Amino acid sequence: MKRDRNPCTIENKIYYAGRQLNRIQAKFRSALYKKHKHICEECGYNLYNGENVEMHHSIPQKKCVSLKIYNIIPLHEICHKNIKIQEDRKGNKPA
Repeated sequence: MKRDRNPCTIENKIYYAGRQLNRIQAKFRSALYKKHKHICEECGYNLYNGENVEMHHSIPQKKCVSLKIYNIIPLHEICHKNIKIQEDRKGNKPA
């Protein structure tokens, strides 16, 4: 039972740390969806259509270390894969 957990005990610190992390992630995701008006930037459809949603970094993670809301775009899983394929093709073309 969750009410029996004590945040001061060592064995429950992991549980409470996980809960706090989940809250932070949910707030970040909510702010991100609101910024993009709950629309996938790639296909223009609503993010809540049953498909998985992935976070796309507009500036690659190699160049931008921190997670900033301006750098992340929520996309449907298939849309994200399509963008990655297009980026790989552009990167593999001879100069």
